[in-house]
Amino acid sequence: MNVCQSLICFFFLTMQKGHIGLINAEIIKSTGTEGGNITVRCSFTFSGWRRIFCKDECKDGDILIETEDYTAQRGRYSIRYEEGNYARPEIVPYVSITNLTQSDSGRYRCGLVRSLFPSSYQEIEIRVTDAPTSPLRPSSPSVPSDSTLMTWNLPLVLGVCPCGGGGEKERKHNSSIAQFAKHVL
Repeated sequence: MNVCQSLICFFFLTMQKGHIGLINAEIIKSTGTEGGNITVRCSFTFSGWRRIFCKDECKDGDILIETEDYTAQRGRYSIRYEEGNYARPEIVPYVSITNLTQSDSGRYRCGLVRSLFPSSYQEIEIRVTDAPTSPLRPSSPSVPSDSTLMTWNLPLVLGVCPCGGGGEKERKHNSSIAQFAKHVL
């Protein structure tokens, strides 16, 4: 059997019903905190007509979210799909889990289902760490006491009265400003 026949045979074998398709050998590892959210970026070379996010093997009971749309949400799970362009020919589904729990730790797959070519999946390993144990101390409101020195940061402009022509009005204005400055300072 020559190389061409082997490739054709491989192609049809991967399209058999029940075969999960091609799996990227790289495992994406991501860590989140209990109670927090996590978003993982998957990356593919070729697009697919259906986007899928599942736990473990992507069998019937493992599918968390599946859509043909560019975005979808189901409970705590969501998926967002972006296609690149000629400059960046990358296919990127983002999968997210909100309100993480310890039971969310484990293996997942994000995938693209194709009709003419084998589907592709990328393995994800999510680890959920414990939430911080030290409680955050609420800050008490700051109430000034009698012994607290109160300061004011006010701009003080001393200058010529814009009243026009000078004279008595200008002297009274400048005198008022000087008295105010003495009182405040």
